[in-house]
Amino acid sequence: MDKYVENPEEDVEVVFSVIESNGKINLIDSKAKTFDADLKLNVNIEEVSKKYMFSESEAIAALKKQLEIEVTEQLQQFLDKIRKINSDCVGFGEVYRSRTSTRHFEKEKWGEKFPHTTLKGR
Repeated sequence: MDKYVENPEEDVEVVFSVIESNGKINLIDSKAKTFDADLKLNVNIEEVSKKYMFSESEAIAALKKQLEIEVTEQLQQFLDKIRKINSDCVGFGEVYRSRTSTRHFEKEKWGEKFPHTTLKGR
């Protein structure tokens, strides 16, 4: 992306609005309690803080890739934070309960298990 922006040594800030979003949670490993959170966003880029060469054919793909990297990092930080503070506000416990043969799933016990899960964002 750096080759398409003026002054690449400075941070480039991008303002975008989400047009559409879709997310899903998959239970990857029930014993290890490993989940994959997949988030798909359709965005409208509204502003770029530096002069960007949108006329170059590869420039848009480079910007899209960088946004994907940044949003994925932010999603992972969010998932790490909710696990650390033991706040299953997204509903991983419900996914776990519905995908396993656990007959006596108790929300109280999920509160003990949730901080020890593995949450991967992409």
